[in-house]
Amino acid sequence: VVDGTVRCIAVSDDGVVYIGGDLTNAGGQQRNHIAALDTNSGEATAFDPGADGTVHAMTIHNGVLHFGGAFSTVAGQPRLNLAAADLSTGTLNAWAPGADATVLCMTAGDDVLYAGGDFTTAGGEAHAYIAAIAPSTGSVLPWVTGTDGTVRTVHFAPGSLYIGGSFSNINGLPRNNVAALEATTGVLRPWISDVSGTVHSIMLGEEFFHLGGWFPTVDGVVRGNHAAYGTLAMGMDPLGTTFCAGDVIDIP
Repeated sequence: VVDGTVRCIAVSDDGVVYIGGDLTNAGGQQRNHIAALDTNSGEATAFDPGADGTVHAMTIHNGVLHFGGAFSTVAGQPRLNLAAADLSTGTLNAWAPGADATVLCMTAGDDVLYAGGDFTTAGGEAHAYIAAIAPSTGSVLPWVTGTDGTVRTVHFAPGSLYIGGSFSNINGLPRNNVAALEATTGVLRPWISDVSGTVHSIMLGEEFFHLGGWFPTVDGVVRGNHAAYGTLAMGMDPLGTTFCAGDVIDIP
């Protein structure tokens, strides 16, 4: 049982369920905004870093839980909207890049962490709504990519990072609420799809690329809040290593 809104979930290889959100109690124990639950019993584990504000996003990388949200301290230590803790003990990691506003989404790539949200600086440098961060040091990588509005979802596939949210351009080029970036450099890929409202979630499968959110149309076609693209039609192999062009399709 959790006493507040759960906004993000991550599951470790050994089946422990990590949750973040607005909660203050989980699995029968006091837990401030972040907790770990035993898969079988649902009881809280000893993991208890504790944040002083909402946790919106989390991702696991090399035995460490990285998380983001709207907080200023974790385990009593300064951590501005980004933090990391050991999966088993909950011990706070030294990783502390910092972002100047809420972090809403995170994902792990090839030894890179990606974060999106409402922020305009990360690691003390200008990074408009999206940033790439070294998972070991917390150094923010020298991307020049930025959007003109909130990034609400990020999804990594080999070679590419797909982002969605509430924006109309990236680096001055038109991209309505969804875009594809080169995963290492952040360079904008040429694919364009016109989504008429906010994209809240992205998922890439072997056959379809899915969007979910609050939008009536995609590329001028009625798609009430969910759309799918055929990956092969988009010039993608099943792993999504390239992203060129694609049409919105109907799915059952």
